[in-house]
Amino acid sequence: MTQLTWLITGCSSGFGEELILSVLARGDRAIATTRGSTDRIQHLKDAGAATMSLDVTDSQAKLDAKVQEALKIYDGIDVLINNAGKVRLAQAHIVWENLEWKCLQKETSQFGIRTVIIEPGYYSYRTKVYSEANVKWEPLSIPEYEPTQTALKGMVKAVDGNQPGDPKKAAERIIDIVRREGLAAGKETPLRLSLGPDCLQQIKDKCLSTLKILEDWEELIHSTNLDGK
Repeated sequence: MTQLTWLITGCSSGFGEELILSVLARGDRAIATTRGSTDRIQHLKDAGAATMSLDVTDSQAKLDAKVQEALKIYDGIDVLINNAGKVRLAQAHIVWENLEWKCLQKETSQFGIRTVIIEPGYYSYRTKVYSEANVKWEPLSIPEYEPTQTALKGMVKAVDGNQPGDPKKAAERIIDIVRREGLAAGKETPLRLSLGPDCLQQIKDKCLSTLKILEDWEELIHSTNLDGK
């Protein structure tokens, strides 16, 4: 496969850091970004990556300028990994991203652009994602939820630093998926793909539960058409 140029956000630690190092080890070119000073990712520059300061929450005008800056480094970008982010925890949170990403996939596939959402396991990988600096707790609007939030905080604290997953191995698998190599060779890339054994069983259980509901309620589900239709 030809040499690829990767732009990866959020590279000061965790998946971003490991992805950059793995990309370089494969012989590809990498642009590592971080918020604030690039001193935080000097070690990645020393390893061979280009580095940029990039805050994904900046205005569109600033982001457009950063894109142009990045494009000039290696005369193009083949792979973009939106890795930067923090954990947002609450009792319930409505997320519209699913529909948005499906639309993006359909809109860009005609140009030969692949879109993949990698979903790491809930508590799989030993990164700093559950550290106090990266976890944002939503303020309680319903006091009755306080015991639940307290229990969740305790669970997150217990998990932090004890995750079984290796972020380096996860980075390698992500690169395999993009390059269609290794365990991903010869496979059609789905829109969404989970990583980590903890999420595998939960997703299987959810799918089986949904199928059982459809089977148990099939007669009622089919009973709402106009007569004769």
